[in-house]
Amino acid sequence: DIANIDTDLGPVMTKLDSIDAVIGSMYGDVLIINTTIGTFEATLDDLDATITSVESTVGDIDDVTGLIAGDVIEIQTTLGTITGNITDIQGSIATIETDLGTVKVDLATAKTDIAAVETDVNDNLPVDMLPVWIAVVLALIAAIGSIAGVFIIQRKIA
Repeated sequence: DIANIDTDLGPVMTKLDSIDAVIGSMYGDVLIINTTIGTFEATLDDLDATITSVESTVGDIDDVTGLIAGDVIEIQTTLGTITGNITDIQGSIATIETDLGTVKVDLATAKTDIAAVETDVNDNLPVDMLPVWIAVVLALIAAIGSIAGVFIIQRKIA
């Protein structure tokens, strides 16, 4: 706390507090010390200083948000089965109890447009008709065979 200052008139000893010693700047390990009687240079080794406390006051912080660019990561997860029971419906709000907790759903926002479900009954559905035609041909053969059998049996009887 006591500074030894060598002058042309001789050494002067004074307290650092009385000359308002303040570190003005630092270049490498050289400090520029500003006082009421002038400016001095000293090295860190010369001072043999120890930091006993650090106090700081944060002033205004101006924050400018810019564009944040980064990679988009696809997160894949597998959910098991979540079973829920509808416990209450009041107006358009449904309350559903699940193992994870209670969920309230606004049914007015869950819009389902049945007209948007496009199933045109008039369109021809692709059906494999080959088995049907095979059954028709076999039925005709059986009918012709039955008629022929009836005629043959009548001739033998007559």
